[in-house]
Amino acid sequence: MKGKLVWLLLPCLMVIALVMPSCGGNPALEVAKKWDAAMDDASMNGNVDALDEVEDPDVVVHPMGLPDMVGREAHKAIYASEWYVNYQRETMDITGSGDTAAIRYTERWTFSKELPGFPPPTGKELNYEAAVFLRIKDGKVVEVFMIWDTMRFNQGIGIVPETPMPGQTPASITTLETEILVDGLVFGECPRWHNGKLWFSDMHAHQVMTVDLDGKTEKIVEVPNQPAGLGWLPDGRLLVVSQTDKRLLRLDPDGLTEVADLSGLASGTCNDMVVDALGRAYIGNFGLDTDLKVFKVGPAEIIMVTPEGDTRVVATDMIFPNGSVITPDGRTLIVAETANSDLIAFDIDSDGSLSGRRVWAKLESLESNVFPDGICLDAEGAVWLANAAGTEVIRVLEGGEVTHRVKTSNLAFACMLGGPDGRTLFICTAETFDPDEARAKASGRIETVKVDVPGAGLP
Repeated sequence: MKGKLVWLLLPCLMVIALVMPSCGGNPALEVAKKWDAAMDDASMNGNVDALDEVEDPDVVVHPMGLPDMVGREAHKAIYASEWYVNYQRETMDITGSGDTAAIRYTERWTFSKELPGFPPPTGKELNYEAAVFLRIKDGKVVEVFMIWDTMRFNQGIGIVPETPMPGQTPASITTLETEILVDGLVFGECPRWHNGKLWFSDMHAHQVMTVDLDGKTEKIVEVPNQPAGLGWLPDGRLLVVSQTDKRLLRLDPDGLTEVADLSGLASGTCNDMVVDALGRAYIGNFGLDTDLKVFKVGPAEIIMVTPEGDTRVVATDMIFPNGSVITPDGRTLIVAETANSDLIAFDIDSDGSLSGRRVWAKLESLESNVFPDGICLDAEGAVWLANAAGTEVIRVLEGGEVTHRVKTSNLAFACMLGGPDGRTLFICTAETFDPDEARAKASGRIETVKVDVPGAGLP
């Protein structure tokens, strides 16, 4: 599972790296630039010894889906072999911070030679985007993770047909663009349409806010330990997940009141939530000892909290459970597993227990990396999801077929259908989710786009 998680999390880590500051005097950035130049020299000019200056002798290279290359000489052997005919490499972005760096580039070469483990040569020119994530120690690259556009790559080598499968053709996917409703937020998350306004947590500003359709914002309440998921009890009182101290809070007339302390049940930092029509809250968390900086994601739970404050675990072994929705009949819960690239469905039993666990949509099979964060449901039963690995929100049917993509100005973290007719898609975006950087940049936005199918279910 650990190896799989590395690849599932790597695009997220690339996003983190590509928004890190890359100012002068940054040692990781300088090493990355030297490594990038050495790779150009080795791959295009055949000067494989250029890697001697920048790679540790025991460097480990992890090419996506292929065997690891252990040691610098093994890495050099790839380029000495002249496997890749007419190989060209063009750098797009380089950034670095601390002991890590990221490089995004394009590769172009002709598949005209027989290669070990590959199908027969097609003679076609491959042209696709790729990226590497570098780990650096004592001025040398010690570990390399390589990823690339697998759809374009597999089409070029003949594994995938040039004509995409039905339901995934570009012509059949509607692409939309957003408008900015409000900006200058720190980090908006967990949006909910309620009583004619969009409610949301400005997480790293430690406050719950609302915004109306004219862009006017209002602070509702301060939550010192970071607000996350929002919902309402049948009597109209607001529930708020308090992240870092793992509590569920209720907003009463005289202020916030603790409904439940979840610290004894939640393995990691508490996060998003959905509240059903009976006031039962379903809350996810990051997982045991989760640390994205070292590719580590631990198992997590979904915890149910009754309006009276009774708590119990209703699902285990979840991989970063995040945004959640409940179908209009109140009988199905759908949860985004961000670090597992899927949507998981459960039956909701009469006592609030969850059963019948199943994969609602497997997203890693799509043509690009999709890591679902916040989600919402529409009246046709489709799920809109914010892709935490990119600047987009996509609409997915059960089984994984994509029908719509919405391009956003920043990284997308959550979405919600609302407005008077339920056809306005509200999207929480920001340049970064790092708390300190988010507060410094104040790049958080609420973006909007009109869609055809109104929202349904909860939240």
